[in-house]
Amino acid sequence: MDRRGRGAAGGARVLRWVALVVAAAAFRLAGAAEPAGDTFTVFPRDGTTRFPDAAFDPENGVFLVVSGQLTITGAFVARDGALLSGPFTIAPSPTALSPRVAYHPGAGAFLVTWIDEVSPSDQDIGARLVRYTGTGPELVGDPIEVDDGESPKYLEAAPSSACSAVTGECLVTWGEWTGFVDVQARLVDASARPFGPELDIGSGPTFDSFPAVTWNSLQDEYFVVYVTEPQEGTQVVAGRRVSAATGEPVSDRLDLYSNDGLNHYPEVAYDSNSNQYLAVTWWGGEGGGDVYGARVDGEGQRIGDVIPAAATPIFEGGDGIGLGFSAVADSWLAVFQGPDESDGTHEVYGVEVGSDGVPGDVFMVTRTLAPLGVYQPRAVADPDSPRWLVVTVVDYARVAGQFVQSDAAGDDDTGGDDDSSPDDDATGGDDDVTDDDAADDDDGRQEGDEWAPGGCACAAGPPPGSAPPVAAGLLGAAWARRRIRRELHKCKSVGA
Repeated sequence: MDRRGRGAAGGARVLRWVALVVAAAAFRLAGAAEPAGDTFTVFPRDGTTRFPDAAFDPENGVFLVVSGQLTITGAFVARDGALLSGPFTIAPSPTALSPRVAYHPGAGAFLVTWIDEVSPSDQDIGARLVRYTGTGPELVGDPIEVDDGESPKYLEAAPSSACSAVTGECLVTWGEWTGFVDVQARLVDASARPFGPELDIGSGPTFDSFPAVTWNSLQDEYFVVYVTEPQEGTQVVAGRRVSAATGEPVSDRLDLYSNDGLNHYPEVAYDSNSNQYLAVTWWGGEGGGDVYGARVDGEGQRIGDVIPAAATPIFEGGDGIGLGFSAVADSWLAVFQGPDESDGTHEVYGVEVGSDGVPGDVFMVTRTLAPLGVYQPRAVADPDSPRWLVVTVVDYARVAGQFVQSDAAGDDDTGGDDDSSPDDDATGGDDDVTDDDAADDDDGRQEGDEWAPGGCACAAGPPPGSAPPVAAGLLGAAWARRRIRRELHKCKSVGA
């Protein structure tokens, strides 16, 4: 049977999905975001749980939240936060780790992926479709092996996936040991079964991993971002375009930005209004940790300067970042760990970044009072409202959820090239961090800025802090919540 043969039901699902995307793009708001309602428990776990994630089903109007460390668990959540099902087991294997979930329009179901660590030498990428029936879950078939299982996996890199509403297929990405750590990918069909060869997305001389992927609805292609180390001590956020129609890469490695500190846990989300992406990472350099990012056009070229999305004096970042784009709000929401100075624990913090690349205020998202803290937050947008569901693991023992709403209206332009960009060259030009001329490009930097021979992240607001996390905690949570003043400042180097 031709893998493109979907049937009438599959075609109707794809058309409904595309219609929702188009309808959502017609309503464009932007501005500050804030928590909506209280933080709630999605499900507790007996024992340790890690790697929470969530996706939204536009046909049934429900979220699927997953998490797991030695078996994968899920639960359905309504738009108002009501729990529509108790927790249920998705991957019964006692060695299943690091789940991720995406909505699969070709199947009319969720695609859940994970790593199955059967033994140190036998580690597979597992997948399973989960459908909401209106009353509870339908587990579609048995778990499926996506990869060939010949190489160990990088267990800290959850197998991210994204799905095309045009082809009705998905691309699954993961990190794999092949002498060094490399980024691999493979297409799966409407039954979640793999086809075609495994794709070599990133295989540099040292480390390539932490892949994340999103789907470009205008170009019908995937954009995979990951961390690569072209030389020891330098970590580059790179991207690669992959055709959804053929499953083949359509670009070489595209270097987005780099620095000499840690540059981990990249995330990427597609702006369907303006045909651009935002990629973000935790920049763990001096100052203890910030969240930086870059806008990228449809050709994979960076737009403007590197963005200090969250670079206040408090610690921001941690062991994972979540990112979701709301077409209704016309903005991204990035979520990450940060200190709650009122009780000495950590909570999820967030920042809304407009489609023009300007970040808003850093604000506290969750209120969990967790003794150990919160970890690996994720964010997914509701396509019909300017809201996101944020999920996180609390004390490694339960999964919590929190809705966030964008509450400030913006202008009604149609996106595209934005004159408010810090760079006059809206296309990004030849802005590859490996080019010798990158440091000579003005790129919107301040005149006489001697801090950034390799690039600088300049933005509105107070200068990025240099205090370590403990000292920064004494400044109080009020700093994180206050309105950032829109004034230019000197900034620290984060590479080109």
